[in-house]
Amino acid sequence: MNNYITGATTALITPFKNGTLDEATFATLIQRQINNGIDAVCPVGTTGESATLSHDEHKRCIEIAVEVCKGTSTKVLAGAGSNATHEAIDIAKHAEENELVPSLLHPEVHKEVTAAVERAALESGVIKHWD
Repeated sequence: MNNYITGATTALITPFKNGTLDEATFATLIQRQINNGIDAVCPVGTTGESATLSHDEHKRCIEIAVEVCKGTSTKVLAGAGSNATHEAIDIAKHAEENELVPSLLHPEVHKEVTAAVERAALESGVIKHWD
């Protein structure tokens, strides 16, 4: 599987209805991007929703993006940001379980999440978050 993402990527907004994730509208927004030739979509990436979604809603956004993009040339760049390193790692692992290796990571957790997603060794001496 080619994990490189090139071209234009849309940082998706996350729609809410009655205080929860509006799954149908989210899927429609993704389909609109596909219909207009976008190369990749980024659910829960850079638009700030990771702080307002529950952990399960965050994961569900990734799942919806994968479901809608399946069978198209549009790739998914999963947002794996969180205020807690262990949650970011969990989200990145969830993305990996959905066959997504590319993840958009916040700099403060990048090395730990990369280790979880890519199963790669950390640089020598850099082990713990905020040490």
